[in-house]
Amino acid sequence: MSDIHEEKTATGANTGSPLDTFDHVVVLMLENRSFDNLLGMIYPDGVPPGAPAGRDFSGVKGDMSNPVPPGLKYPPPDGSGQVFVTATADYCQPYPDPGEEFEHINVQLSGPSGTPDDPSMQGFVIDYVEKLGEKVSGPIPDPSFAEYSQIMQCFDPQALPVLSTLAQQFGVFDHWYCAVPSQTWCNRAFWNAGTSWGRVNQSPFGPWFEHNHTDTIFNQISDAGGSLSWKVYHDTPFVSLTNIIHSGALVWHEAHFHSLSRFFEDCERGELPSYSFLEPDFILEHNDYHPSSAGWGIIDHETGPGTVLLGERLVARIYNAIRTSQGRPGSGTGNTSQNTLLIITFDEHGGCFDHVQPIDPVTPPDLTGYELQGGFRFDRSGIRVPTIMVSAHIAPNTVINTPMMHTSFMTTVQSKWGLAPLSDRQQSDAMFTEVFTAGTPRAAQDWPVVEGPPLPEAFAGADVTAPLGDLQRSIVVGTAEMMRQRGIAMTESKAMAFTAAPEEIDNVGDALSYLAQARKALDQARKQANR
Repeated sequence: MSDIHEEKTATGANTGSPLDTFDHVVVLMLENRSFDNLLGMIYPDGVPPGAPAGRDFSGVKGDMSNPVPPGLKYPPPDGSGQVFVTATADYCQPYPDPGEEFEHINVQLSGPSGTPDDPSMQGFVIDYVEKLGEKVSGPIPDPSFAEYSQIMQCFDPQALPVLSTLAQQFGVFDHWYCAVPSQTWCNRAFWNAGTSWGRVNQSPFGPWFEHNHTDTIFNQISDAGGSLSWKVYHDTPFVSLTNIIHSGALVWHEAHFHSLSRFFEDCERGELPSYSFLEPDFILEHNDYHPSSAGWGIIDHETGPGTVLLGERLVARIYNAIRTSQGRPGSGTGNTSQNTLLIITFDEHGGCFDHVQPIDPVTPPDLTGYELQGGFRFDRSGIRVPTIMVSAHIAPNTVINTPMMHTSFMTTVQSKWGLAPLSDRQQSDAMFTEVFTAGTPRAAQDWPVVEGPPLPEAFAGADVTAPLGDLQRSIVVGTAEMMRQRGIAMTESKAMAFTAAPEEIDNVGDALSYLAQARKALDQARKQANR
């Protein structure tokens, strides 16, 4: 190992290479929002003022639109047959959540003209009308203009004070793409393993667990040893989605997985590892920015579900923890505001409108031995997602125009740590090092102070009786499959009579009870395995 692995002092002094600007990298991966949906309006003139990098900003413009499908009972009232982009401050938007499966995204890309391989980006309204008509829990057979036009709404920056401020005061990538034009599991797998093993949708689950034993960057860090280290911090009670997705590669690595509350403790003590991967709460508080799933009935936008405000509050807490971190007391080592890089990104666009075409072509990962779902050869990227980087070494109004994908993260940190690429996909990747635009590091007292927005006074908070959405259900069923793969039996009890059929769990409270029992069984099995 080269001496680049040695932990530098808490000053975070730059020795000349952009890779030396950080000793600790913290990744917060959120859920299901496109770039245009969250950040497309932060620079309305398209030119960031005094931008140190990036010639322009590829955001939304008011004349952007998508056509409606023919035969709608309630077409656009202006007679245009189009839904135009508008600004919104509705933190529940869009409800219910759009289609995120591979088949839905192909419609979003294609629209009435073009194909997924030559996308017009004109199918978002068409697909959302179809989604509203699905019999998920009561279809909307004749959606109103107000209902289907949500998909073309993009957030006013003032409605997202945390993300908008960090994007403007540090660095934002306006051409960062998720890896796969599809769902959560696939894109999260690409971030840490460089492949989703031929899968474009996360179900059926059996084939997923047959292949998820290939190495991840976590395995590489563990094998490298020395001062390199990693932890996954999860806000979902009892389980980590990362551990489920990569369960075949991370068997008995549970000691590396901790609750998000531990992250704040480690950060304050200056004890963050080299790589921290943070997960929001996918089930209870639901602070992941994911649009709420169908099944809630009529939304009360003051008290009902909707994660943008909750997500903003989570991002603010994490950012402020890093901004105020000062290393290990008296040692001059450990994580500080000067040597820690925070990356805020999203796993996929989740069906929300974006006007920029995916990257095509890109290098497929090694697909030898995998049955390709839907015949997709992984030779084009997914859709743009918001990606913000926060560092003392990034000047305000930095915009990076270079196209990058989720695997650009691994390509960059593997170069820093002397690790090999994990898949052929990384041949297409640019490194993100051009984001470090500050001539001198910015002192913590010069960083912007952000606060999570207040919740409405009537906000009801988490509801254990709420029905499970598709992502939440995948965590329950995925946990059960992980247990089966490891040969771990759940302890039977009268209170948990449904444990033999986790697919039948249909509300948050029962899901959490099941996950608590699964965590207990996993911990017991790990102790026995380590004896």
